[in-house]
Amino acid sequence: MIHHCTVYRVETGEIMSYSNFSLNDDPEAIARNYSVRVRTYGETGYGFVPIEANAETHYVVMMEETPVVAERPPLIVHTVDDRTTLVADGEDSIVLTGLPNPCEIIIDDPDPDVQTEVISVSGGGFVFMADDPGVYTVEVRRWPFLPFKIEFTAT
Repeated sequence: MIHHCTVYRVETGEIMSYSNFSLNDDPEAIARNYSVRVRTYGETGYGFVPIEANAETHYVVMMEETPVVAERPPLIVHTVDDRTTLVADGEDSIVLTGLPNPCEIIIDDPDPDVQTEVISVSGGGFVFMADDPGVYTVEVRRWPFLPFKIEFTAT
């Protein structure tokens, strides 16, 4: 019989791994197998659910006292005026709204010599400006939401 094992971080519901194994119906052997998979991540702070899951799109939530695999919700982010193009003059801007508070903004500059910028943001909004022309990828992250990505073209 196939047994599923989704290991997750108890504090956040973040899925650490998914695996499955085949064992007969020996409850002790099955329990040991689950235990070994959880202990891989540490003695405390991790649990498992015997359900198939995808770490990229799922997380574990508690329903009453039962862990349940759920879809990670999408981030709903908007630009104030629906623009994705701006002038590369360091003054023109595009405002993102609806951001979770706090969150991380990751800006990938089109110049490979420029390091990716990671900014902590609070307050629900972010103003993007560019000095140099190019296509910038802006990603918003906040657990447990799925990351939100948008491209801005600075001309």
